[in-house]
Amino acid sequence: MDNLVEELVRLNQQANLDSLPEVQAIKQVVRSSSSVSHDSLASLCVAAGLNDYQEAIRANPDEDSYWGRFVKWAISEGQGTPPWRRFPNIKARRFERFRRSQLWEARLLEMDSGQVRMGLALAMGQHPFDKTVCFAPLVLARLAYVLGRPFTVVASHPIPIDSRISRLLERVPGLDPHQVIDRANEARRKFGRPDLTMSDFDAWAWQENAN
Repeated sequence: MDNLVEELVRLNQQANLDSLPEVQAIKQVVRSSSSVSHDSLASLCVAAGLNDYQEAIRANPDEDSYWGRFVKWAISEGQGTPPWRRFPNIKARRFERFRRSQLWEARLLEMDSGQVRMGLALAMGQHPFDKTVCFAPLVLARLAYVLGRPFTVVASHPIPIDSRISRLLERVPGLDPHQVIDRANEARRKFGRPDLTMSDFDAWAWQENAN
């Protein structure tokens, strides 16, 4: 665990986030279309986060990958072909369920990750620790990063458990991501470096365990 803390102390937040496929995709949307409102894009980002499971996720998103297809869908403001390919009927129903919820029209960027997560759990009928419910607010955090807007990822935000995180937990038995983040942040403050959040840790874990 000490080695992980040391890696996170040295972590460059900007480079860490910029390499994520969803961040690259969101940047393309923002550059390509000024007509998509930030609130609409926030809703589409959350919808994509809810449905990205078992899709092709590539470091450099293209039309054959989930986040590459997200770009066209988001530019069309959700009117075009959605990015999901696996379990399309199930995911279409999940999207409609989210779109019928109060969160669809909410100002998501003015909420914090905990409020979004609990709202999604209620709207989707899922457990608040389910991977997709934990991951979608982190996509929202990455949108806020691209837009240069504040968004709070609460300290207690759960780590989205998927194959990447499972490999990390197997490699480091007894790993508590929150404890690692807290210890890293204590050291980072001594060097004048900004605190890390679960969004940063999840991004780092994706890159460290993507293969």
